[in-house]
Amino acid sequence: MPKRELPFLKDHYYHIYNRGTNRGVIFFSDRNYSYFADRLRKFVVPSAGIIAYCLMPNHFHLLIKVNDEKLIEKSLHPLFVSYAKSVNNEQNRIGPLFQSRYQALVIEGDSYLLECVNYIHLNPVKAGLVSSPELWRFSSYRNYLYPDTNSIVDTSIIMNFFESLKDFQDFSES
Repeated sequence: MPKRELPFLKDHYYHIYNRGTNRGVIFFSDRNYSYFADRLRKFVVPSAGIIAYCLMPNHFHLLIKVNDEKLIEKSLHPLFVSYAKSVNNEQNRIGPLFQSRYQALVIEGDSYLLECVNYIHLNPVKAGLVSSPELWRFSSYRNYLYPDTNSIVDTSIIMNFFESLKDFQDFSES
């Protein structure tokens, strides 16, 4: 594949996403979701802050703030390769798991940042999988509602835009 044209710059935000080959499933079980989250902690957290994420049956969304411009080599490449190898082995399948190279959009401006967080958290609601973002276990929305010091998600950046947790919930669920 050709080299990625969009560089990952330190202190910039990016929405990273991809889906399964032929829009196929990439998370076959709860164990797969947990393993992907573990790979996020291992590979991405050292190089980028995770602001939001949502893992859906056939695709994923990540919103990150880059801390290390070598994010591709240190984090993203090992994340996706290790996850795909693990799933292929578990599912006794061969070939690419993901449709193509992941997509990345630079997020510029506070309103776009908030819109992106909202879009990511509402993904399972819009897909008809749950009636409220709080009900989807495989996203960062619950990290915002129930802060946990052991979380892979940095909620402080987004929460600074809101006076209270209720304001965040109202914004997210409206």
